[in-house]
Amino acid sequence: MADDPEAAGDPRECQQGEEQREGTFKTNLVQVSNVKKPLFFYVNLAERLLAQFETLEFSALGLAISTVVTVVEILKQNQVAVVTGIHTSTVDASEHSKEGAFKAKIRISVRRWPSPQGVQESKEG
Repeated sequence: MADDPEAAGDPRECQQGEEQREGTFKTNLVQVSNVKKPLFFYVNLAERLLAQFETLEFSALGLAISTVVTVVEILKQNQVAVVTGIHTSTVDASEHSKEGAFKAKIRISVRRWPSPQGVQESKEG
């Protein structure tokens, strides 16, 4: 799993310095790994990204699929995000892995939880 470029973790890891300076992210894609970062790293990252983007997309390969599903379920339970789509496929991983020729892949699209107008107005006032 560690050799998979798709599941190598959050794509913003290499841009972390930029994120801290600017306070914004350049993409709304989160590539989830089950070995690089703890579960709640992705939950907190998603909450920050959803503050900036209306939609967010999670991607995971192989054993990281259970991690991304858990992250999305936590976001739903906390009323942070609503699932808008789920796409599953297999990818040829024979170049990057010794485990087998194909790996399962999942992409889950979410959008911000719709906030009622009355709650938003009372926070502003």
